[in-house]
Amino acid sequence: MFDFSHDECFFEHELTQNKELALPFDLTSMAGDSVALDKLVEQVFHQTHLSALITVKGTKTRTNAETRLRVGLRSLLWHLHQAMMIAPHCYLRLSLRAQAFSVPPSQNPHGITRNIPQIVDRLQQTGLITCHKGFLDRTSGHSRMTRIRATNTLMSRLIELPRNLRECDFERPTVEFRPSNKQSRAPIPPVDNACVQQTHDLLTCYNRTLSDTQITIDGLDQRLLVNRDKVINLNRKRLTAIYHVTDDGHLTYGRLHGAFWQSIPRVIRPHLLINGCSTIGYDYSAQALHIIAALEGTSIYGDGYDIDLNINGLDKSIQREFIKTFIVICLNSTDMSQAFSGIRQKLNKDRRMTNSSLRLTNDVLKHVSDKILSHHPFLNSYWIKGLGKEIFYQDALLARDILRTSLSEQMVVLPIHDGFITDSHHDTRLYQIMEACWHDRFRTAIKIKRE
Repeated sequence: MFDFSHDECFFEHELTQNKELALPFDLTSMAGDSVALDKLVEQVFHQTHLSALITVKGTKTRTNAETRLRVGLRSLLWHLHQAMMIAPHCYLRLSLRAQAFSVPPSQNPHGITRNIPQIVDRLQQTGLITCHKGFLDRTSGHSRMTRIRATNTLMSRLIELPRNLRECDFERPTVEFRPSNKQSRAPIPPVDNACVQQTHDLLTCYNRTLSDTQITIDGLDQRLLVNRDKVINLNRKRLTAIYHVTDDGHLTYGRLHGAFWQSIPRVIRPHLLINGCSTIGYDYSAQALHIIAALEGTSIYGDGYDIDLNINGLDKSIQREFIKTFIVICLNSTDMSQAFSGIRQKLNKDRRMTNSSLRLTNDVLKHVSDKILSHHPFLNSYWIKGLGKEIFYQDALLARDILRTSLSEQMVVLPIHDGFITDSHHDTRLYQIMEACWHDRFRTAIKIKRE
């Protein structure tokens, strides 16, 4: 069993050198009802003289302005408390740009307004926080947002808050739409069709079931987990289908996101508990390859990623992972040079690659591409055409088939894209559902392996 004490929640060896541990400021996250927190909000509100920021004179408008300031302050104190619970040296990372708060109500349900920068300044002036304004780290090329952290003065007061201070339940949307082929992750107006409505109905039922289900990690009683500088909120159980919309209105992607178990390290997944019961997991082997093969009217026999590349310097222990990464990037790219650049960037982060004698020159990567296409000629129709999201759309449909079937049988199944987890009592049944749903959709066979 893993021993996850409060300090061990912080995977120090996995932190990068270019980023400091920081909890992102989440406009959708707010503490639930807490007399102790509300009392602290009032104390800090008066201590920092936030009322001096109000310039309106009408009684009603002044009251509304004070309410907005208190909500903003409450949100900041809640996040600072959360950061402190991770580690005393954990920062809160946030944007002080007004545009960050000009978002739809679905992304800002508590009405946090653009007065956050003024509140941050007041907290800093009164010595309650330290503040590092955003800047560009020229050594890494990463842009850093502003980072704030409670000083000992404020931390001593945050520590007095209930340790079990919980996040209020916010009903996140079941379906969200984003523009395809753009960097912006901002939602766009919804697309109304029968498929989207079915997804909404399914996830509404699924999320309602999860709200009544206890999903925990054995031996870990913290609500927050940190892995590779990413803070994982263990209370987040709701799933949202993220659709990407092309310029002509076509829907792609559609995968399910939002639940905490999708972000935890693979080594921790076996320690998930559903209503206190141990869990098992299965996933489809080489799923993307099998989907494309089925769409092209053919089948794969054996391990689709077992291809002899005949390259000196490539460790056999990472060859399968190398090929998988190579294929995924080429399916999502529209230009060969773009694909090669992405492959180098991805693989150069792997210590096993950097310690090998292999050099990822264009000739080597072209050789790998030719080998893969020779072994799997059905990939030609999808190779370097930016069609990866279409494949993800297909696996998202499959995932919803599995959730729909499991819900009809009152089974709780936790999806992780091409893998699924359930409690150990339903071990055999999950395997049968995954096998049947795959055959019903693609009419081929695929290996299902236990995680």
